[in-house]
Amino acid sequence: MGRLGVVAGPRGVIVIGYVRKKTRFPKTARPSDPASRAAHKFLKEYFQRGRSKIRFRLDWTGITPFEKKVYKTLRLIPAGQTMTYAAVARKIKKPGASRAVGSALHKNPFLIYVPCHRVLRSDGGLGGFGPGVWMKKWLLKHEKRRA
Repeated sequence: MGRLGVVAGPRGVIVIGYVRKKTRFPKTARPSDPASRAAHKFLKEYFQRGRSKIRFRLDWTGITPFEKKVYKTLRLIPAGQTMTYAAVARKIKKPGASRAVGSALHKNPFLIYVPCHRVLRSDGGLGGFGPGVWMKKWLLKHEKRRA
């Protein structure tokens, strides 16, 4: 799967994402922050069980109100289930905003915790996924096996 990293600051988790050799962490990052520890525990449980009920604060700095609505909606999709981009758009009362939902998912800074991998195209196709479609497929299978 690769290495996932968690960056947290005084307001909560700033990012959960894949760590690359040239990854730079913000100066405000605090690895011992309670939100960071909770996020690490969440990821450990998720990869062991396919789901986790651990919650932690997110730092919404730089996230638009539209993106925040989308991300909060995704948090409601149970592990092992999926929703379409169009259904997410309808759920946030923005029918016809499927492409904008896709753009928001592409920018999702909270991988796994905000489960953008659970969103599919209306025709049942996987759609995109920043870290790779192969990983989206793996995550969905992982959740179904553990559900």
